[in-house]
Amino acid sequence: MQRVNSRVEVTVADNGVGMTPSFIAHAFERFRQSDSRETQQTGGLGLGLSIVKNLIEMHGGSISAASKGTGKGSTFLINLPVAVVHTQRAETDRVHPHATLSDTPFEVRGITLEGVKVVIVEDEQDSRDVLERLLSSSGAEVSIATSAAEALALLERVRPHVLVSDIGLPGEDGYELIRKVRMLGDGLGNVRAVALTAFARAEDRTKAMLAGFQMHLAKPVDARELIVTVATLAMK
Repeated sequence: MQRVNSRVEVTVADNGVGMTPSFIAHAFERFRQSDSRETQQTGGLGLGLSIVKNLIEMHGGSISAASKGTGKGSTFLINLPVAVVHTQRAETDRVHPHATLSDTPFEVRGITLEGVKVVIVEDEQDSRDVLERLLSSSGAEVSIATSAAEALALLERVRPHVLVSDIGLPGEDGYELIRKVRMLGDGLGNVRAVALTAFARAEDRTKAMLAGFQMHLAKPVDARELIVTVATLAMK
């Protein structure tokens, strides 16, 4: 298992009977089985991989298969998104992050995002939905971009108070985005920005700050921490 941008990659490999190239293309279809003698001996309905694919996609992920051929084993690569927000934090209990939020607005005593314009830059659909719902429920005016290019165009049009950006974006990453933002004229280059990313090491935080972000938050972030961070940056 390893982290790749804002996703987690899990590799499952075996040294079993393997798969032919023609079967790999259909491996995740229902009721599909290899024609090997081993499969005929062990039986089965050909539903296992289809169920696995469905479960992974329900979590916003994907799975692919590879094999060097019959008798050479199989490798499955699973990609899962890192949850962007968790809504509660316990001091003594282990907390399991959730990718969804309730419809109840978040209340942080003395903090409001009314009138605050926020541009969110996030390529994961589920993460975008969670962030938009969270900040909108706190009163913010939220605009969404899925890439650095879209974000730069939105900045010109929206002129936000705060930019919330992922780092692991397709094409130009968040570091490249914020460097370009800081070069903008007409006051746009001074927009306050927070990096919200799965890159959570100390060196990642330092790199984000040196690139031009004022704040660095690691995924999954506490919902109230994100609200307070946006509010604080908007007031500066």
